[in-house]
Amino acid sequence: MGAETCGKNDKKQIVLGLEPTGHYWFAIVACMVSNGISVVQVNPYAVKQSKEIEDNSQLKDDRKDPQLIANLVKDGNYGMPYLPEDIYADMRSNTIPEPYRASGRPEAEQGSG
Repeated sequence: MGAETCGKNDKKQIVLGLEPTGHYWFAIVACMVSNGISVVQVNPYAVKQSKEIEDNSQLKDDRKDPQLIANLVKDGNYGMPYLPEDIYADMRSNTIPEPYRASGRPEAEQGSG
C-alpha cells in the first residue's frame, strides 16, 4: 500500500498525521505502520490554537481540521505515538474484559420472548 502510493507520486515516504481521539486511533496506526507508513500525532490543543489563529473562530469544522493538522506536521509540530509491543502489548490486551476480546463487543443476551 505505502510503496505503491509513493511510487505513483514519485515520493520516498508517506507520513500520516493525526489528532488522537480516545482509543479509536490505535487500529488505524497499527494498520498504517504494518504497511510501512510513518505515523505522527499532533496535540489536540495545538490544533485548537491553530484554528483560532487562522480564522479567529473556535468552531469545529471537519473540512478545516485536516489542513490544520497537515500544516502542523509540515512545520514539525508533532510527536511520535507510543505503540506497545511484545509483553507490553500483551499486558494491555489482558486488561480488556473477556467478552470484548473476540468480537469487539459483548455477546448479546438472548431474551425469552
